[in-house]
Parts: sequence; C-alpha cells; structure tokens
Amino acid sequence: MSSKPLVAIVDDDTAVREALVDFVRSCGYSAESFASAEEYLLSGKHAEVNCILLDIMMPGKSGLELQAELNRTSRDKPIIFISSFDDDRSRSIAEDGGAVGFLGKPIDIDALLQYLEALFD
Repeated sequence: MSSKPLVAIVDDDTAVREALVDFVRSCGYSAESFASAEEYLLSGKHAEVNCILLDIMMPGKSGLELQAELNRTSRDKPIIFISSFDDDRSRSIAEDGGAVGFLGKPIDIDALLQYLEALFD
C-alpha cells in the first residue's frame, strides 16, 4: 500500500477521469478512477481513499446522492465536487453536506492543486 494520499476520481466522462488521474499523480499523490458512484461503492476502496473528486451529474446515482450516502455511514472523507453545472442550489447542497471544495468545468487546476495541498501538505 502506498504512503501517498489516495484520491478517488468519480466522473462518468472518461477524458475528465484520465486527465485528473494524470494531474493528481503528477502532483505526487495516488489516484484511482471510477466511472460512476455505484462503481466507487462496489470497489471496496473507500477505507483506503483520502479524498474524493466527485462529479455531480452522472447517470445512476448523482454525486450529491453519493455524498449523502457516505455521510450516513461516515463523514471522514473530504469531497471536492467538480461540475459543468455550477449552480447555487447544487453548491449549497454540497457545502451543507461537508464538501471542502466545488470546482466548475473546465477545472481550474491551480485551484484543485490548492485544495489538495491544503488537505495533504
């Protein structure tokens, strides 16, 4: 098991997932990607994960629904939301649920790096 913090990337867009995995790893962290909330939940990786980069709008369970489900069981993983739909309602729900960040798409990688450094460095 790596001593680097593990960032889970949950997004249905393959290109976004691959780009974020590459970026997170280039910053010195570990990264694993998941195409859906359901895939993340079934992976059994939650105990190993240190932070989740989570899309809001996905087929099946949304990012906000995943956040609510994780909050029911444990609130120990910081979540940074990423979304093409940066609306006040979604942002408010995410923040009320304990999100540490909310980034619109295209993702401001400098802002993402600041969030990750604040969490891990």
